Amino acid sequence: MRDGTPTDNVTWELFKTTFLGKFFFRDMRKAKVEKFMNLKQGSMIVREYSLMFLNYKGMLLLLYITAGMIWACSSQESTEI
Repeated sequence: MRDGTPTDNVTWELFKTTFLGKFFFRDMRKAKVEKFMNLKQGSMIVREYSLMFLNYKGMLLLLYITAGMIWACSSQESTEI
């Protein structure tokens, strides 16, 4: 690399930071992220879809835990008979 870093010691973080800093300026990245988050799909923007999926993820986890507890209880009941 031009900054004197030997090429066999380049980490992904160093490469990404150097590349983005040289070819994809911070202001441009912020503008692209904002534009992406405000994209519309039907009546919802990406930010709203993101929140919806996070809510579904939480509900799915709760359902998974509950199902596991029900299974554990029913398994225990069948061994007690």
